[in-house]
Amino acid sequence: MNKKLILIIILVLLLIAGAGFGAVKIAKNNDSVASQYTEQAQESQEEQEAEPYLPPGVIEYNGARYSRNHDIETTLLLGVETGAEAAEIGNGKSAGTVFLLITDKANKTTKVLSIDRGTIADVDVYDSNGYEVGREQKKICLQYAYGDSARRSCYLMKKAVSNLLFESRVDNCLAISLDGTTVIADSLGGLNITMPDDYSYLNPAYTKDAVVPMTGAELENFIGFLDQNAGSEEERMQTREWLLFQIFNNLTETGSADTIQHVMDTAGEYIDSDLNDEAISAISETTVDQEIIDLPGAYSQDDPGAFIVDGTALNDLVISTFYVPYE
Repeated sequence: MNKKLILIIILVLLLIAGAGFGAVKIAKNNDSVASQYTEQAQESQEEQEAEPYLPPGVIEYNGARYSRNHDIETTLLLGVETGAEAAEIGNGKSAGTVFLLITDKANKTTKVLSIDRGTIADVDVYDSNGYEVGREQKKICLQYAYGDSARRSCYLMKKAVSNLLFESRVDNCLAISLDGTTVIADSLGGLNITMPDDYSYLNPAYTKDAVVPMTGAELENFIGFLDQNAGSEEERMQTREWLLFQIFNNLTETGSADTIQHVMDTAGEYIDSDLNDEAISAISETTVDQEIIDLPGAYSQDDPGAFIVDGTALNDLVISTFYVPYE
């Protein structure tokens, strides 16, 4: 056998041996990878087994379990006003007064949560053509300004309040333009007004807690008097809050949505609502807690009109208000 043939045979044998070694190495690598994936799967399973199982709709907070209280129905009550700040970004109107009525249909009670108009929250921002351009931290009252209609503004406010309260459900909305107080009152044939204090020096009938029927003109004059004698912007806002509830009570005292629909038909530009008979009946049949719950937080030192929410305290408030212990 010549030397050339011997060299060829040796090269072929070396190639065969190398291929075999590579196959063994790949097989070993594959075994190593498979073993690694098996270990990771076992670790993942062990971690899942270590975590407590939470049924759907159940949360764990501070070591205790809670589920949503399904007897709760919420209504967002807005007092709408015109303002320069709102005019710069949208329809010129903002939610100057924001209340969330929290009705427990089982216990027949309604709590009132007051949300400061200056509360800094996530606000959906839209351009002049109605296209959403993003989400910014702004005063929550300004979310109303981005709606191209009262109904749209209500929807945006419901969404903003829900997000603020850690996605708690906001079912209904009633928005009342306080600029149209006279028109709304006259559309109802007058309002029954509960006097907030003793004003008998104006009218003998105006004693504290007395219920006085007023026409639109009479109510406008009375509100004008309160505004003129308000010692601060805070007192003026308190008057607006009181007025909003007076209108709301007159709209819902029948327990039917017909009254609201009548006002919407006759004074539509000053009111909008998606309340139905069931929701209004639920509110009218409950006892409203007179002690209003304030959103926890404090005003910013840099911007006195901006209210910064205390996240930890708000967590506690949401749990105690919208949840019940899970058993």
